[in-house]
Amino acid sequence: MLIAGGENGNIILYDPAKIIAGDSEVVITQKDKHMEPVRALDFNLFQTNLVASGANESEIYIWDLNNFATPMTPGAKTQPPEDISCIAWNRQVQHILASASPSGRATVWDLRKNEPIIKVSDHSNQMRCSSSKHADLLFEDMVYNVLQFIASIHEQLMRGKTEEGSIGSVLLPKPTSLC
Repeated sequence: MLIAGGENGNIILYDPAKIIAGDSEVVITQKDKHMEPVRALDFNLFQTNLVASGANESEIYIWDLNNFATPMTPGAKTQPPEDISCIAWNRQVQHILASASPSGRATVWDLRKNEPIIKVSDHSNQMRCSSSKHADLLFEDMVYNVLQFIASIHEQLMRGKTEEGSIGSVLLPKPTSLC
């Protein structure tokens, strides 16, 4: 299965075998849920039927490919609303999802709690990049590294945590490399 996000906010599932065969009917299904363009998609490595999508205005949905009709959200939209440009599932904990925006803000979501558990802000805006293709690739790489860093902080904090509750916010140190 091939999945894509559209400029009009839709999520489209394609049949790759039909695409390769040159069939004209390649769309399996599509849903118009996002109100803005879809900017990020990621499959869950543990539950491959789950796909996260991110769009403008802090819209994040979790799609179950076995029941595509009604996606869920990881919690209330982050405020102020921002464009979600990167989304990534934790590679070690299946119910943890991270999202990031070009402004330098990233959020880690716990899907069991349906709320953010860590919010990170790069107040120096070192994560901002220009719109060139090369800069976009560097930005995506940097965001991926930040999301992995956040996930590792979360895991360390969870190991040392003795009671239920929110972990709070983390401020990242100034990055050593810039876009």
